[in-house]
Amino acid sequence: MTSVLILLLAVLPFERWPVLQQSGFDLRLSTAVALILVIAAIINAPKQLHWQKLLSSERIAVILVLWALLSVYWAGSAARALHTALALAFTVAVAMAVRIALHDKLVWPKAKLVLGYVALGVALIAFYQFIAGAAGLSNQWTLLSPVYAKSMLGFPRPHALSLEPLYFGNFLCFLLPVPLILVEQQPKRRLLWLTTFGLALVSFFLPISRSANLGLVVGLVIVSTLLWFRQERQLTTRLWLATVAAVLLAAGLYVGLSHLSAKTALNLPRAEEQLLIGDLHDPSSNSTVGRLDNWSEALRLGQTVPLSGVGMGNFGNASTLPQQASQAGQPIVNNLYLELFAELGIVGLVLGLGLFVSLAAGLARSLARPKLDRTALWLLFSLMATIVQYMFFSTLYILPIWVMIGFIWAHIRQSEPA
Repeated sequence: MTSVLILLLAVLPFERWPVLQQSGFDLRLSTAVALILVIAAIINAPKQLHWQKLLSSERIAVILVLWALLSVYWAGSAARALHTALALAFTVAVAMAVRIALHDKLVWPKAKLVLGYVALGVALIAFYQFIAGAAGLSNQWTLLSPVYAKSMLGFPRPHALSLEPLYFGNFLCFLLPVPLILVEQQPKRRLLWLTTFGLALVSFFLPISRSANLGLVVGLVIVSTLLWFRQERQLTTRLWLATVAAVLLAAGLYVGLSHLSAKTALNLPRAEEQLLIGDLHDPSSNSTVGRLDNWSEALRLGQTVPLSGVGMGNFGNASTLPQQASQAGQPIVNNLYLELFAELGIVGLVLGLGLFVSLAAGLARSLARPKLDRTALWLLFSLMATIVQYMFFSTLYILPIWVMIGFIWAHIRQSEPA
């Protein structure tokens, strides 16, 4: 199982290279590898999947899946509800398989090493996209998705091999702390991992993704507050200095390339509008106004059927909003919590929030111990950033997020055996 887990971690960034498209879902290489990991877990460790062996947060996840499957009976589109519920069931199963694969503590250093190299890889690809896009190369050569090759402050928005800049930011929030952990794990490669951390942090800010930036800042505030009370104030200062330096370096790249390349010109008024949400009153702004319209519609649908919702994955079918350019050609909520309320009612929302609270509580218990648990700190930062970012996108069954949750489950289990 270890080798399959390592392979899964290595192929996770390839979100835009689908293997097969079926019923509105993209079946990717990572999906195939994850399926193998799940099968291996069922064959090799069936006892660890028994209800009595599950953590409280795992049980909440299972109940959430069962509620999603039950919603097929009252959903307007039973087929859509079944597809999305099964997608959720699959990603939850992957998270449990990841937890089982990480059961042996000897696997953790290998997994962190792979994640470190993945962080380096996606950062380098993002830098390449930013520079090549500024030079005017076609999307075929930059690997930019056509939607995000459009100008942002006069530049394309790099996102490596993720579906979009927000997904790229979310994935990087999971990866960012890993190089710092590897500095201790591999002191002889200290320069490599510090360089990787710097490159990844700078590339994080290049797409100018407001919600991703907010998630990082909130995660950093929570982590630095914990470190401050633990008298780890030097580390706190270094983290904030690194973040400020990364912002300045990203800004310097914008300014520098705008002078070097005839293909780009820095649009400072657009920068101010983007950062300060100046498009709030622009009806054509899908990023801000479009989200607010969808949030309002999700709230309306949830209030219409408050207990059960309209059915898993059925927001687009039940919505009265116009069609949008999404995977299914239908409106999407772009807020997980409102989506849960609209599609699965109060029951689904409580289960979703309960899952996140239970995960955070488990990590908090690890951090309450006298010795600083850097792995718990890394996972808490990633979880907090994800919780914040889920206010601005809404797909619950995102594979990298459930891989992260698998890491959290494994760490909680090792810290406090169930």
